[in-house]
Amino acid sequence: MLACGSLLEASTKDRYLKFYLPLCAVFFMSLLAGLRTVNVGADYSSYEEIFYNFTGIAEHGIQKILAFNYFFEPGFAVYIVLFKTFFNSSEGFFFLTALINCVVFYFAAKRLTPLVLTAFLVYFSYLFFTHALTAVRYGIASSIGLHVLYQLSVSRHKKALFYTFLAMTMHTASIVLFAPFLYKLLNLGKRTLVFGFFLSFIMGAVGLGRSIVKLILPDWLPRADSALNYVDSGQYGDSLGFLGMVNLKNALLCLLIFYFWRKCKNKFQHFKWLAIFFVLGTCLRLAFHDLGFIIGRMSAFLTLTEVILFPMLMFTIFRWKVLSWVSVCLYALLNLIMLLHIRGFTPYESILF
Repeated sequence: MLACGSLLEASTKDRYLKFYLPLCAVFFMSLLAGLRTVNVGADYSSYEEIFYNFTGIAEHGIQKILAFNYFFEPGFAVYIVLFKTFFNSSEGFFFLTALINCVVFYFAAKRLTPLVLTAFLVYFSYLFFTHALTAVRYGIASSIGLHVLYQLSVSRHKKALFYTFLAMTMHTASIVLFAPFLYKLLNLGKRTLVFGFFLSFIMGAVGLGRSIVKLILPDWLPRADSALNYVDSGQYGDSLGFLGMVNLKNALLCLLIFYFWRKCKNKFQHFKWLAIFFVLGTCLRLAFHDLGFIIGRMSAFLTLTEVILFPMLMFTIFRWKVLSWVSVCLYALLNLIMLLHIRGFTPYESILF
């Protein structure tokens, strides 16, 4: 459905179709994520338990937030309390959370690319499973990160800061969104990205990431002890693999980005900042791959732009729209096969059937 819709989107000039087709995708994916059973997604039970541990405003839910009697970010806690003020259904909570995730992503994609449904196609091929079916607060935070990108692209720095702090209230790892701010503050260019990419490749090959973090991480930083424990733990500190599938794929995409930089930049208004985010995220993942889970989560806030970048690259490289569309579909299919059959994912089950 998404593949056919994305072809129609790419080939039509009808404004109504371009507006309503992505909205149908938003509703469809929200239903899939919101109406799943406890068996779908690694942390469904955890979030369900979190949900029932909170109460609404009338039942002193705000007091629990102010007492910081929970282990995650305050923005998500406020969201749960507001929801429980009116409803006490975990199914409704998961549906609304999925809807918020998809809607926030939709409005960001709508601003960043004319190929909105094509971006949804790539998003559905793997990020939907990791951002909407699992790690739901992470999914919302990463979608907010795309709004940070847009605001930086149009030089609205105050709004970009607002969205960054909003994302951090959902997931602390979104602090990595300050990296593009630093890039813009220092007025760096494409050459710096290319140099940083090859430098991170060398760092990753040597395996210096863990040693560097232990050396420079200050003791006064909030949750510094927790971060070091994550780094040293067997569960979260295992290396992502310097030459793992994701790193290799991202590295190849970076090379395509560098080669077609000028053409894509001239064709798509926000390509530059989409590319900056992706390359910075890839550099982090390559250089600090031995930090495992932590750097995987942080870098994904930046490499999320892949779902918009890849279609842009294909529609620039190939003159025929159909060939561009076919290449995006094959890429999405490859992602889906890797996720479902190589990494493994629980078969989908719905509460309706």
